[in-house]
Amino acid sequence: MFKNLENFIYYLATNTFIGIDVRSTEKRETFNFIAKQVYEKRGFSVYYWCLGNPRKLELITYNDRGIRFEEIEEYSPPNQVNALFYFLDFIQRGGLLSYTPNGDTEYSLQTPEGVFIIDGLEPLLLENRPTCNWDLICKIAYLADRLQVTSRNCILIGETLTLPTTLVRKIPHFQVELPDLNRMLEYVPDRLNQLATIAHNNGFPISIELSDDDTENLCSSLLGLTLEEALNFLTINLRIQKSQGNNVIDSNIITSALNYKIENLKKQNIEIQETVNFSLGGLENYKSFLEKRKTLYKKEARNYSLPFPKGVLLAGPPGTGKSLAANYTAHELNLPLLRLDIASSLGSLVGESESNIQQALKTARAIAPCVLWLDEIDKALVTSGDSSGVSQRIFGQILTFMQEQQEGVFVLATANRVDVLPPEFKRKGRFDEQFYIGLPTLRERISIINLQVDRYGCTIDYSTALDMARATNYFSGSELEACIKEAALISYYQGHPGEIYHEDLVEVQKEIVPLYQSDYEAIRHIEEWSKKAKPASIPDDDLDNLPPVER
Repeated sequence: MFKNLENFIYYLATNTFIGIDVRSTEKRETFNFIAKQVYEKRGFSVYYWCLGNPRKLELITYNDRGIRFEEIEEYSPPNQVNALFYFLDFIQRGGLLSYTPNGDTEYSLQTPEGVFIIDGLEPLLLENRPTCNWDLICKIAYLADRLQVTSRNCILIGETLTLPTTLVRKIPHFQVELPDLNRMLEYVPDRLNQLATIAHNNGFPISIELSDDDTENLCSSLLGLTLEEALNFLTINLRIQKSQGNNVIDSNIITSALNYKIENLKKQNIEIQETVNFSLGGLENYKSFLEKRKTLYKKEARNYSLPFPKGVLLAGPPGTGKSLAANYTAHELNLPLLRLDIASSLGSLVGESESNIQQALKTARAIAPCVLWLDEIDKALVTSGDSSGVSQRIFGQILTFMQEQQEGVFVLATANRVDVLPPEFKRKGRFDEQFYIGLPTLRERISIINLQVDRYGCTIDYSTALDMARATNYFSGSELEACIKEAALISYYQGHPGEIYHEDLVEVQKEIVPLYQSDYEAIRHIEEWSKKAKPASIPDDDLDNLPPVER
């Protein structure tokens, strides 16, 4: 369940404080794990305190059916006392502080031993941020030393918990990873059977008709969700079955699970995009690269311990097909495509942006192998007015992720302006390859024209397609698409749908000013970088003989 925390009790025995980074939708399962470990192996009590309700202390009780929170009524911090520091003093002294009428203190509710879960302190521990509370940090550092001679332990728990430098060496810090396929295979069938039993006891007998393959596919469809979210889906699905009078759970649940996950991940600004089989005009060098890399996802490659591909950086002017290349990549590698909208993940609260990105990267690791598409990364992360350093920290998260992940996440970053990206992001070895997707060559323009003509159910003779390709030297793929679309509309309006005439194409082409002419300086910056990258296309033999562009 925990990354690098297999022997949880060992860490409790050797450290007074432990930090655990866990999603809010996985906290209950985490509490369940902690309570079970503590009760079964140490016999201690487990308490829960949260900054969201600082004047309340709860005892966590555990049995085979899970955990329960029972409020300790005697715990009542005085109004004139800081509730957080009152609680920390309670842990230190092993008892509650109560005040007598004459102002003296006395202790009650003695707790000589136990484990205290402290939830929600992450904003107060963010170093160099306005919310940082150095009194609290010093108090925790003090307690980490003083509790060593006691039988009391503290667990700091939170979503994207970041410890300040003062506490990093004193407190081991761990992350609760999203469940992998093996964990899902342990959890989902068991919970599904429990829900079926509950439904039967409530007068709704239900039959589970899932083969072993169906069960594995169901669990695969739920990868990227927490266990609690998986349980929520199973519960919702069962209620839907009951409302429809359907008492059979069969393979149809797999599609429902995938749809549930897609909608759930959208809340994290992650889109699982559907990939379809389509023809991609040109980019032969890039296609050849993918043809070789996709063999590394086969079982044979695992037998030889060959690493998964890291990914690619695709850069070029707008409208040259980078988004199409992302979809084509996922289809060719036969992997799910996750599009991370970094710009939408940036939040206004301190640490919110970094938290959103970190959770998204965790999701990609859980779903792996997959393609993680970082679209227009230059626009999302490079902002001239970013004085808080959010962009740099997010870049650091992504770079660390790319360096450390070994689960098979193929990182595909697309950019229009590579010159604004930090050098460490573009250095050799960060990606398997960096490709420049430039304006289409003559052969590619012919291919794009034919593909777009077919798309609109039209026909065009080769000489007309060739003439148009020669006349559109500096058009991008999207600009060519706009030409064909307009010409197809004209053919429909003029009463000859399905046939695109040469004169219509000439007229449409004159009305479009390509980006190469309207924003030449921006294109020139990209072309300078292209000398350091590998061209995604095979150049035309007669490229040097094309006429110069008029600007």
